[in-house]
Amino acid sequence: MLRMLVLMLALTAPFSVQPVTMQGASTLNPSVEPAAERASLASDKKVTFDTVNDISLYDTAEDLVDKCGQPVNIEHNRLLGSEEYIYEDMRVGINNGIVHYVQVDKNASYLKVNNEYMEMNPSSIRATLGEPDFVAQDGEVYVRDHHAVKVYMNPDNGRLQHVEFFDEFSF
Repeated sequence: MLRMLVLMLALTAPFSVQPVTMQGASTLNPSVEPAAERASLASDKKVTFDTVNDISLYDTAEDLVDKCGQPVNIEHNRLLGSEEYIYEDMRVGINNGIVHYVQVDKNASYLKVNNEYMEMNPSSIRATLGEPDFVAQDGEVYVRDHHAVKVYMNPDNGRLQHVEFFDEFSF
C-alpha cells in the first residue's frame, strides 16, 4: 500500500522544484515577454459590432418594436425557423424571441454601425469599417469578435444588394 502511495505521489508531483513564481521563467532567452506585455495586433484594435441601425443581436422582439415601431408585416422563414419582422428599409430575424439577424435594404437612407453613420454604398462602408476581413463572390465580410457585417453585392456589376448583421456562429 505504501509503495502504491509513493508511486502515485511521484507521478503527480511537479518535475521542477522551483518556487511557483519562478516556474516558466527563462533566463536563457530574455527577449521572451509574457503575453500581456506583447503588442496587440491591428485587428485587435478594431471596434466591435454592437448594433446596426440601433438594433443589437441581444435585443428581444419587444425591444425591437420599442425601437422601430410595429413592423409592416411579420413573415415566417421556414428555412431558418424564425420570424422576420419586415420594416420599410430592413428585415429583422427573430428566433426564440431574440434578434438573430438584421438585413438592411439597399434603398435605406443610411447604414449605422454602433454610432457611425455611412451611406448605403460599398465604398462608404469600406471607408468607415476599413478593409474587409473576407471577400466572397457575393460580397465583403467584416468580422469583429463573433459578430459580422456582410455587404452583399451583385457579382455581375458590384452594386449593393443589402447589408446583413449577424452572429458568425449562427449560420
